Amino acid sequence: MFEAIIAMCLAGNITGEEVNPCYMRKHEYAFRNYEACRKWGNEYELDFVAKSTDEVSVVIHVACAVAE
Repeated sequence: MFEAIIAMCLAGNITGEEVNPCYMRKHEYAFRNYEACRKWGNEYELDFVAKSTDEVSVVIHVACAVAE
């Protein structure tokens, strides 16, 4: 089984301050194989970017790892 770990970071704020808070969490669903996890991760990243606004720069990445 594989789990998806979602990491999201703000690239900076509107005033130019060096602020880069990051948030990480595990997706609640365990995937049967790496390919299924990556497919979901790719779709999640694209969907998130499509819903984002121009006001905040956000970097998002989904990593897949063997579930413990």
